Amino acid sequence: MRKNRQTHPYLKLLSLTWFIVPAVVGAQANGSMLKFCTEPWPPYDYKHDGNLLGSDVERNRKMFAQLKLELQVHIMPWQQCWKLVQTGKMDGALMVSKKTARESYVYYPRSSMTQVNYVWISNKNHEKQYFDLCPNLSLLNIKIGLVKDNSYSSALLRCLAKPYNSERIETYNTLEQALRMLIINKIQLIPAIPEVVEHLTQDIKLEGIVVHPTPIFSKTYYTVFSKNSSFKNAQYPSIKALSEAFDNLSLTDTADP
Repeated sequence: MRKNRQTHPYLKLLSLTWFIVPAVVGAQANGSMLKFCTEPWPPYDYKHDGNLLGSDVERNRKMFAQLKLELQVHIMPWQQCWKLVQTGKMDGALMVSKKTARESYVYYPRSSMTQVNYVWISNKNHEKQYFDLCPNLSLLNIKIGLVKDNSYSSALLRCLAKPYNSERIETYNTLEQALRMLIINKIQLIPAIPEVVEHLTQDIKLEGIVVHPTPIFSKTYYTVFSKNSSFKNAQYPSIKALSEAFDNLSLTDTADP
């Protein structure tokens, strides 16, 4: 009887790579591949089990597909992402708030991609308290936690700069770190997006966190294009031309029926 020949797993991997690599190289060679970055921000942009997920990722993929382009998204810390965008090593970035200083480096579409509300996040000790946009932290004898490089409203930042608040601010590298400090009562308040907090607490099983329902401010976020990107192809002679095509598409895509 003739035995079935078994293919070595390494050879199977090589065979799979043979089909994948030419496809990616081909996309880059004909100018159909774009490289964008963003910070991890579930449920909008994040990585899970090696897969890129999120409502913002999917929406951008669909929009670029209408322009006959493939979107390659890289999840990384915001500072790293922004440096790559500034130098043109990334063609653009997702979920970027609008700041005048950034306009020297990127093209902003006229239409935003996402608008979100920020609310107060507290622990169980302060579940029944009401906090407005500008609480007096010294009077309340509490501390607030901010996430480094996050974009907050100018009204909140002016409030926190007041003498009775400025000494009661703690900063953290990530929202997860801030939430863990909240649970053990090192801080008592965090301004954050409720959907992000709820997704994160479910993922890492954090308990004792209270999401207050009243919005304190809202922010809009954009898909932006690096002015230093070298991207071009037969259809889009420059990154600026691509940003204009995307802008027109986004206006159509987000218009009310």
